[in-house]
Amino acid sequence: MDKFLTFEQPLNEKMRAFLRVEHLIKHAKHALNQETLWDTRSGINAFLDIIELMERIDLRHETSKELERLQTLFQHWQTNASVDPERIEAVLEQLEQQSQTVQSMPSKLDHTLRQHTFLNQIRRRTTIPGGCCSFDIPAYHFWLHKPFESRQQDIHDFLVTINPLCDAIHFILSIVRQSAKPTSETASNGYYQKHFHSTVTPQLVQVHISQSLPYYPEISGSKHCINLRFLAQPETLSKPANQAEDDVQFYLSCCGL
Repeated sequence: MDKFLTFEQPLNEKMRAFLRVEHLIKHAKHALNQETLWDTRSGINAFLDIIELMERIDLRHETSKELERLQTLFQHWQTNASVDPERIEAVLEQLEQQSQTVQSMPSKLDHTLRQHTFLNQIRRRTTIPGGCCSFDIPAYHFWLHKPFESRQQDIHDFLVTINPLCDAIHFILSIVRQSAKPTSETASNGYYQKHFHSTVTPQLVQVHISQSLPYYPEISGSKHCINLRFLAQPETLSKPANQAEDDVQFYLSCCGL
């Protein structure tokens, strides 16, 4: 049986931010369980990227708004006889719980994290190539050589401050991803275009392609349509990729509520 690789493309800025947070929190939590100081550095960098993202976008506000929107939507579906009432009720309970947790978070969470003395030392140097060397931040060098259990606890303490927000974003994404069933599609000569005509605008699209095929999709899109180009990665990576010349079979999920 073929194994499939999934490529996702967000179709609005909110979904783009949510996917980035999900990616970064996975990165940071993975590093939490690795013992080397280089893994710890990697986890700290991911955590600082989340703080940077929170500065650019009011993630707490955007997450709270999306949870409220989904609550309203699922409450409306409760009156629909064709849906499973127990499943709707379970989702609504989770949405309410996530909403209350996010609303109870400090409104100036990113500001609080920016004032963290130790993290701030590192953060100021990350924009400089190689700026986190031992001679740049001796406190960081000292901390990185503490026992693994000590570093692990400190990173856990950092993540606790943002875990409620990240959990809510993860739940939102899981609902969105489950909102669509994959359909079988064909990209003629490696190119595919789809226009959206439904009343529900997709928030993200997923392209599922067999790993046995030598192609990957380059996806661009908006709330009106998406365009896919399937490219063959050259054996010599310094060379440009070429668009597929044959028809490419894949599955497409247009996810949105």
